[in-house]
Amino acid sequence: MDEVGLDPRLFDGNSKLVPFTALGHLIALAADRTRCPHLWLLVGQRTTLASLGLLGLLLRNCGSVGDALRSLEAHACVRDRGGDGRPRCPQRRRRPQLRPA
Repeated sequence: MDEVGLDPRLFDGNSKLVPFTALGHLIALAADRTRCPHLWLLVGQRTTLASLGLLGLLLRNCGSVGDALRSLEAHACVRDRGGDGRPRCPQRRRRPQLRPA
């Protein structure tokens, strides 16, 4: 943990945010040390909606897969800040609504 600059208490189960860059370095170091280049895939297999915090809770309570995907598209930028702490929610143009004839 020291090699990537992380406090081991970050992983005590209290849902703290970990910077993407630090987490990336940690997994890359672990993949190298364990000689398991596909470690990223193994970590991804264990990822659940709970890993997304409030966004995951929102997605779990959507009425359909389509609603969940639209919610993910609309709100993922709040969760995925790329490591620098600034939200990346661009101003979106309103999409035309298609209606059956």
